[in-house]
Amino acid sequence: MRFADLLTVHQVAEGTFSAVPEGDGFLFGGLTLGLALRAAGQTVREGMAAKSFRANFLRPGQWGAETTLSVQTLIDGRSLALRQVSVLQQDRVLAVMTASFHIPGTSVDWQLPAPAGIPAPAELAAAPAMLPVSDLIEVRPVNPSPADPLRATVHPFWGKPVEPLGPDEALHCSVLAFFSDYLVILSMLGADPTIADPTGTRTLEQSVWFHRPVNADDWLLYSADPASIAVGKGLARGTVHSTSGALIASFAQEVNIPG
Repeated sequence: MRFADLLTVHQVAEGTFSAVPEGDGFLFGGLTLGLALRAAGQTVREGMAAKSFRANFLRPGQWGAETTLSVQTLIDGRSLALRQVSVLQQDRVLAVMTASFHIPGTSVDWQLPAPAGIPAPAELAAAPAMLPVSDLIEVRPVNPSPADPLRATVHPFWGKPVEPLGPDEALHCSVLAFFSDYLVILSMLGADPTIADPTGTRTLEQSVWFHRPVNADDWLLYSADPASIAVGKGLARGTVHSTSGALIASFAQEVNIPG
């Protein structure tokens, strides 16, 4: 399957888009993020790039069901645009995203050092992708666990699409948004003390900040770590680095933690 097909949104009215992503089962949060960012990007003028987004997950949805994306314009400035996207299935709001876009500027280029001692993707074995569709993504975990395939894809991991994306920069950003939710919730298993019932955790919020241009056709290193567990909520913080060590994006995810 190609991301170009999975993340296709069709405009059905001004500010309203529709998608029917192939697959079945529960709607993966990363697919929700990718579709919402894709729809929002269709409404900004040429030359603007994704800057950041924040999404609240309200209800579960179904992968493969008709999905409506309603985009509201909040700000349309000369260098900044802000959109709010409501993701609906059967008139039920599943998620709400606020996405910002900007005209990229110029500045000094600085970042914290990239993680050290990470093997290159070519040195690592592939792990099965935990998704309801096949041949979509390639995942190579840094710390494989052959006895437990699910834990083999817990962060950090190198990831990329199976099929090339092409030159569409907005699609590359939406694919990064898709990956930014991939098994982040399981990174909370690295917390001490451990979570009593990890199967009951659910994503509540997800935020992503884009720092540099995204080339999702290249291997990208996704790394998330637990930061806090308190009052029934957990927070994981993560980064996305290129093979050259450039910090491409940062992300944060809040989850509920069952008692």
